[in-house]
Amino acid sequence: MVYVANESPTDVYFDDLSLKHERLVWQENNYYPFGMAIAPLDKKGEPDHRFKYTGKEEEKEWAVTDFGWRRFDHQLGRWHAVDKLAEQYITFSPYHYGANNPIVNVDVDGNRFTDAAQEWVDALLAKVHQKKEQANTTISSLNKIGEERELTKKESKVLRKATQQVNDLDDVIDEVRDLLESNQLYDVIDKKNSTNSSGKFPKESGEAFYDNQGTGTVKIYMNRNSILDNDRNFNIFSHELHHAYQFEIGRMSLPYDNEPKWNKKFSFLHDQYDEFDAYRRGMLFGGQTVKNISDVAKIFNGYTELPNTQVTIHNHNRVQAAISNALSDNALTRLAKTYNYAFRVNNTTYSK
Repeated sequence: MVYVANESPTDVYFDDLSLKHERLVWQENNYYPFGMAIAPLDKKGEPDHRFKYTGKEEEKEWAVTDFGWRRFDHQLGRWHAVDKLAEQYITFSPYHYGANNPIVNVDVDGNRFTDAAQEWVDALLAKVHQKKEQANTTISSLNKIGEERELTKKESKVLRKATQQVNDLDDVIDEVRDLLESNQLYDVIDKKNSTNSSGKFPKESGEAFYDNQGTGTVKIYMNRNSILDNDRNFNIFSHELHHAYQFEIGRMSLPYDNEPKWNKKFSFLHDQYDEFDAYRRGMLFGGQTVKNISDVAKIFNGYTELPNTQVTIHNHNRVQAAISNALSDNALTRLAKTYNYAFRVNNTTYSK
């Protein structure tokens, strides 16, 4: 509300009154039901806020929105990938969004993990998008400064760091998407309510195991499952989720849920580089700093038992020989029994 007043007995004329309006609405976005922008009604922000329709990140380069597991085309009102749960909705296209009723229904992410894992993943992705937005704001500000003058060494360093952070956070999103699209099921278990014959869990750590007792699930055990906004938990969860991704692509094996994790007789498809990359992932969320591979062995004595060269299904001689075998499935299963670890080859999990 704007008003003028004269509290004196003399008439006053406001013939030169001007009103300056400071903009309070920095950005406004309007949408058709399936999320396509109503461009004439939009008010563009500076910098442009990219988290728009349903709070998801817009990818302008491809004219789609990243929902975490799939990308959504607002012009078509369809996903760019098949719904992994399509068999549960046989009356709809596997590319449908929100049962074709976006006014009533919202598709949160385009798919799902187990309910427990989904809760953790949603919280992690929210943190990822928050950090991306902060980093992109820094990048935008420094780029503007760079248009006016040469950046200082300190500013250039900050710009490089923010750019790398955005790239690393994008990797988190891509890896989670790959895990979701896998035929391997991933779960998160609250350690407070679980026991495991590998021994007592450390108070502040996570663990990843393969359940070969019927469910065939990769289980990520986390401590204090109720505190999802704890940065300590995010760095641990991102570390273990990266191990799950390494397992998915055949870069790492996983021990069985009912057996000791550290089998000193064999360190099958598990090396110090696996741990180095996982700790680097945790660094995005305030985890322990590792600058080079030698730092890994200083963190935990058990890591010294691991090879200090990369070992994957692609360069392990016995795995490659088994893959070349005419009865490769049988040969790979025998390897899983021999080494006492589960591993994946060509979208198939092999275990004893």
